[in-house]
Amino acid sequence: MKTGQQWIRVSGPNLCPENAVREATNKGIYESTSFKRCCESAGVPVTKRQASKWANKKGAAYNLDHNIPMNGFVPASTTV
Repeated sequence: MKTGQQWIRVSGPNLCPENAVREATNKGIYESTSFKRCCESAGVPVTKRQASKWANKKGAAYNLDHNIPMNGFVPASTTV
């Protein structure tokens, strides 16, 4: 006798194909020299997360490169 609902984890080949496209885009951004330069000038580490933020037009490096004002954030290059 079955007493309750049992969840089964679904796994298989590429359940979300758009994730592969996003991964390729982020990898291209991550490897670009301009992205690395912007991260260094903003004082943030060059990571996959920062590349993802860059692709979504967010984050300190993106905002600094595109002259978008940030509340309370001081880039590492302007500190004394």
